[in-house]
Amino acid sequence: MLNHRRALSLFIDDSQPIRLNILVPGFDQKLTGGPLNIMRFAVQAVKAGINVRWINLDGGGINFEQLATHLKKYEGLEKFGKLISSNVWHATSLESTPILTNSNDMFMGTIFDSALIASETQKLLKNPNIIYFIQDYECVFFPHGSTFGEATESYDLPHFAIFSTTMLQDFFREKKLGVYKQNASLGAKRSFASLPVVKSYSRFKIFFIYLSKDSTFSFFKPCYHIIKQHS
Repeated sequence: MLNHRRALSLFIDDSQPIRLNILVPGFDQKLTGGPLNIMRFAVQAVKAGINVRWINLDGGGINFEQLATHLKKYEGLEKFGKLISSNVWHATSLESTPILTNSNDMFMGTIFDSALIASETQKLLKNPNIIYFIQDYECVFFPHGSTFGEATESYDLPHFAIFSTTMLQDFFREKKLGVYKQNASLGAKRSFASLPVVKSYSRFKIFFIYLSKDSTFSFFKPCYHIIKQHS
C-alpha cells in the first residue's frame, strides 16, 4: 500500500529542464476512459512545448515500453512513447533513485492518493500548488474511514483542477467542493474540464498561457513564449 504522506525522493538540480511530472498507478492493457484522458493530456502538453515526465508510483501494471507499444492502437496516442521522453518506474520504492528535479517543476496527481503524494513532493519545490486531474468524486467509493478521509482531503489541497468531464466539474461547482469551495468565480479560474481540451489543441494552449500569467503557477512562465509561438 502506498504511503500517501511521503514525498518522493528528489535531487534538485536547476540545470534540469522544467517538467510537468504526472503521477500514475500501474496500468494494464484494459484501459478505461480516465487513464486514456490522462495520456491524451500528456501528449497535448508535449505538443504545447511542455516537458512531461511519466511517473509510475507503485511498480504495478505493464512497464513503460509495453504501455507505449499498446497505445499505438489508440487514436492520438500512437506516438506516446516517443513524445514522453522521460519516465520513472516504481517511484515510491525505498530503493528508488532520487528523481532529478528542477525547483520550478510541478507535479500532477491523477487519483486521490497520487494527489496527496504530489502535494507532499511539491512542498519541496518553489511552488506549493499541484495540478489535480480529477476523474471522479472518489469519496463515494469508500466507507467512512481513513481512506474516505484522505480522498476528501485531497480536494482541499492547493491545486489547479482538471476535471475529466463537464458534468463532474458542474458537480463540484454545485456542491462547492475543491476549487469551488470559496466561490464559483475563483473555481472557474482554477479549473477546466478536459474533454474539450483534448479535442481542441488551441484551447489547450490557452490554458497553459493562462497559467503562465498566474504568479501562483510559476512552472509555466518559462513555457509561455514557447507556447505563444505556436498560437
